[in-house]
Amino acid sequence: MDIFSQLKADHDAVKELFRKIEAADGVERKALFDEVKVALVAHSKAEDQTFYSELDTDEELEDMIAAARDEHEAIDELLDKVSGLAIDAAHWQMSFNELVRAVEGHVRQEEDEIFPRARQILDSEDAEELGNSMASLEAQFRPQA
Repeated sequence: MDIFSQLKADHDAVKELFRKIEAADGVERKALFDEVKVALVAHSKAEDQTFYSELDTDEELEDMIAAARDEHEAIDELLDKVSGLAIDAAHWQMSFNELVRAVEGHVRQEEDEIFPRARQILDSEDAEELGNSMASLEAQFRPQA
């Protein structure tokens, strides 16, 4: 799977988890949130070490990649904030909604602005190699059961 398909699949999977969290409650909501946290952390680390590292020297993408990395840090902070709240706390839903908005904004910026330029830079072989590398790293960054 090429890097663009890998990233899009991850984005879609997290979007689906967000949808399931909204429909769940209690223990199920907590389990789904834990799943989304693991997915986002693994995605962020693997994306940084593959996709962003490959593109951050491009003059047109340099600032966008720096901003995307900053967004990853902000998302990590929001994940920690939401994790620290009781699932039934009044502030949990508000903090979770803030996380969803941050992730959705990041995904939009990445898919709409970074992907088009990255497609000009990466040939199909490079994109395929990066996708495989990212999938491998994501698996390494996920806790082993």
